Amino acid sequence: MFDAQQNKERITAARDARRDLVRMMAEADVSSRFDQIVTNRIIRSLSRAVDLFDDCIILLENERLTSSLIIARAFFEQAAYTTYILDRAEELSGDLDALEAVLVDLDNSSEQRRRLFAEDPDPNQAHTEAAVAKYGQKTPAISTAELIKSLQRALTKLGDDEGKARLMYSTLSEWSHPTLFSVVHAYTKGVPDTPTSIGMISAAEARRAYIAWALSLMLMLYVVWTERYDTPEE
Repeated sequence: MFDAQQNKERITAARDARRDLVRMMAEADVSSRFDQIVTNRIIRSLSRAVDLFDDCIILLENERLTSSLIIARAFFEQAAYTTYILDRAEELSGDLDALEAVLVDLDNSSEQRRRLFAEDPDPNQAHTEAAVAKYGQKTPAISTAELIKSLQRALTKLGDDEGKARLMYSTLSEWSHPTLFSVVHAYTKGVPDTPTSIGMISAAEARRAYIAWALSLMLMLYVVWTERYDTPEE
């Protein structure tokens, strides 16, 4: 985790995966109904993931570690959102109507929409009445726990037997919020290095390591895409 050379190699591999993934998305065939229901959403989610990845790299290269960690956390969540879509597609692939309904709910899922739909429709907002008529009074908001479980399933398939997803998300959140590590460890002068099994580690080294781990999820997204869309036909 805290090996600087390994982290550098991890980011380089992730950048290569990002380049190939963007190319493959541009070449994707979305002619079938399943592709239109699922693949378009995957491409949309991955496009945001790529934007976050690129921004995080820029911040990291310019030593803006606090901002880079916050973007890394958002990238983590977008990667998890992508695997969640694929989980639902695998679960309901035999019933395209049900799958489309689930993914439309996901498209419209947010805490803000949930709050809005829980209230009586506002006659001054014409879209609200139409939305309520189509989706009902409440729109489900996907929980962070569901996203993390979905991401962990994808990581486990790729050999992660340590259940890193929850730990890493909690760590990224710790550095992203005004809590002990992000304030005291990062901004107080004279804070001693943290002892680890490989020696004493500074707060800056730790932050770089967590950012590198988060960015390496681009490799997972590349593998997930190629396994679904680039499998040779029998």
